[in-house]
Amino acid sequence: MVSESLQEKKNQIIDSLQHINDEALILAIQNMITYSRQKEEEYLGENIGSYNEALKKADAEIEQGQFVVHEEAMKKIQAWREHEK
Repeated sequence: MVSESLQEKKNQIIDSLQHINDEALILAIQNMITYSRQKEEEYLGENIGSYNEALKKADAEIEQGQFVVHEEAMKKIQAWREHEK
């Protein structure tokens, strides 16, 4: 459900669009809307459903303590770099 203030903002934009006669601006807005829809449908090469499932899985792993803190990750990266030399 859209919040009331968000709906008000959307209505203001719709009202403003009625008075715009600049074709380039209208095309730019249209492109922004198209881009936004594409991002909703696909994120990082995955569809949004798959992405959300991956987030849920990651959250569950974190809750189970299956994660590495930043400092430990940096130590592992440094060790890999030294091993490659």
